[in-house]
Order: sequence, then C-alpha cells, then structure tokens
Amino acid sequence: MAYTVEEKIKIAKICQYLAARDVRNGSLFGATLNPVLPQILYIERKSVEWGFDKNPDDPILVGVSNYLYSLCNNCLEAAQISNLGGGGVVVDPNNPNNDNAPYLIPVYPGDFASATAYNNPYIAGENLQIFANFIPKYLDNPDEYVTTVDGINITIDGFDAAVFDPNKVLLNIYIVKNV
Repeated sequence: MAYTVEEKIKIAKICQYLAARDVRNGSLFGATLNPVLPQILYIERKSVEWGFDKNPDDPILVGVSNYLYSLCNNCLEAAQISNLGGGGVVVDPNNPNNDNAPYLIPVYPGDFASATAYNNPYIAGENLQIFANFIPKYLDNPDEYVTTVDGINITIDGFDAAVFDPNKVLLNIYIVKNV
C-alpha cells in the first residue's frame, strides 16, 4: 500500500514506540532488534516532519519518507494502530455500527474514579489500544493495565492519576474492532 508523506510520519511515530517495546522485550519474542532503532526512528522522523512543515510539496520528501518507512520495516502493526490499513479500525462507541468512524477517548487525571481506575461503560469489554502520554508509549496488557467490568485499571507500580497535571491528557484510548 502506498502511503503519503504525512501517513509515513504517523506510522514512524507509532513504530518508534513499538520498536522500543520490542527492544525492551529483547529476544523473548524472537530476533532482537537494533537497541538504538527507536532513537534512529525518532531522529529520522523529526527530520521528515521538519521538512514537511517547511514545504509539504517538496519532491525530495517522497524519497526521504520512503527511507523513513523502510526503517519501520513495513510495520503493519503501526499502520493498523494509526487506522491507515490492515486488520483493525477504531470504533466510535456512540455509533458502533459505523466501522469507519475513528474515535479517540482522551482521558484526563480527573476522569479517574480512583488513583488507578478509569471507568467508562463504552470501553468495558472492548479490545483497546491505550497510549500513555506520561511515559510516552502504548501500554501492554496485562503488564501495565487490566480491563475491568467498568473500564480499566492501570497496574504500573506507583501510578496515581491525581499527581498529574489535570489540564493535560493522561491517556488516549482507542477501541479497536477486528474486521
């Protein structure tokens, strides 16, 4: 699938966190990655973003963004998370029959029912992707969060929603429906 420069930037941003997760897991799940791949992705992505911000029509950006995308090793998981293709779409909990309606649930510290529990009937029992802005990375289930009958519970040692800035988004929750 051919992606635009902007889409490749989005994929690289997500792939950076996925690569960091894979490096952290080491050879547990197979071949080990270059331990500095997340940093390489960050530097290359920021360069492409800078060029895109200066002149989005620059023809050189296509080649440079192709290089950036090649560093992502055709990361299909990142494309799925960003809803650019693959096996999943984000579901609007207000309109679950509209499979193509992207929906993001921003969660602020004040939205938590307790230090670690976020309750929301729309996410209960759903397949979730949770991006933690305070780390920043996607949380691993069940190592860093668990689903409950009411929503989710963050299980990171020492996590307390009340200690974060109440005006900043703490989590971004995506409901993912396999198609």
